[in-house]
Amino acid sequence: MKQKILFVCHGNICRSPMAEFIMKKLVKDAGREDEFEIASAATSTEEIGNDIYPLAKACLLKHGISFTPREARQVTCSDYDYYDRIFLMDRNNLCWLRNVLPEVKDERGKIQLLMSLTGSNCDVADPWYTGDFEETYRETYGESFLDYLPEIFWEFSDNRISVHRYRYHDHVCRRFTESYADQVGSWCEENNILLTGHMMREPYLEWQTMALGEAMRSYRSFGIPGMDILCDRRELTTAKQVQSAVHQFNAPGMTSEIYGVTNWDFDFRGHKMAGDWQAALGVTSRTHHLTWTSMGGEAKRDYPASIGSQSPWYEEYSYIEN
Repeated sequence: MKQKILFVCHGNICRSPMAEFIMKKLVKDAGREDEFEIASAATSTEEIGNDIYPLAKACLLKHGISFTPREARQVTCSDYDYYDRIFLMDRNNLCWLRNVLPEVKDERGKIQLLMSLTGSNCDVADPWYTGDFEETYRETYGESFLDYLPEIFWEFSDNRISVHRYRYHDHVCRRFTESYADQVGSWCEENNILLTGHMMREPYLEWQTMALGEAMRSYRSFGIPGMDILCDRRELTTAKQVQSAVHQFNAPGMTSEIYGVTNWDFDFRGHKMAGDWQAALGVTSRTHHLTWTSMGGEAKRDYPASIGSQSPWYEEYSYIEN
């Protein structure tokens, strides 16, 4: 009877599929591949259906480990019954697993942290996180972030402004911009693609601080900076900051994801009014939220009627947009 092994990580696109194909190579090289069944899964639903992450593929190829196309999937209760051993990459995976499968008590002792096989208490680090914030903060400011940790959470009794809190948010924003917008933008530029889209929680500085540090710094890597306006709101500051970035970086245009969460009774007058105020503030390309591929399956109901073949008026809709 085959020994069945399941590797589990958060998204099932990096660590667990790498462990799966490394293990498959090990048993094949040992001439024992007929004795094992090896697979991998995720604790979350974030990457369901996605193949192995490209950088993970590159790492496997670098070490001469072959792999096949696959789709990420979430671990299930039936996996616990089916597999003999379930190896998790880190303690967060263990916590997630308990939330996803609360009925599994592991009375048979199948679940184990992978690194425990080596006698180590370490986790297999998640490659999505750098884990070096303290080191880069010290390199930037010449001091330890941890020495001033209370200032991040509490105000001074005399209402002084904390320079260390400012530095913390500034450094978070720098690291996020360099790790996300700059990298995606550089790839797009190298491949003659104009990156466009929007950032999260754009309207207010407080919201931006909570989500990404600040939106303006990321716009430097956008070929066409953009915004997202929901619920037919009039977010003048959101539009003006993107318009400012367009001027500063000499971008050829400005995108807006428009009409989202306006509901089914959003009529053509609403479309026209939303488009007009945005055009007045620099929007040159309106990206409809959204056009369906199919009416089959589950569907959200928070956007207007599909601007596509499912609506009888779609062929005349250009009168509104033009």
